[in-house]
Amino acid sequence: MELLALYPQMKADVESEAKPVKAIAGVVLTNNGWMHEKLFSR
Repeated sequence: MELLALYPQMKADVESEAKPVKAIAGVVLTNNGWMHEKLFSR
């Protein structure tokens, strides 16, 4: 089975090299560098 069939998002990720995708993500600066807000524990 092809990887693209197993992971549909991979196709969009691969194609984004030619046509960049826009995304917004909240990040938090920690003592260990920047971290995505969903990974930051309070």
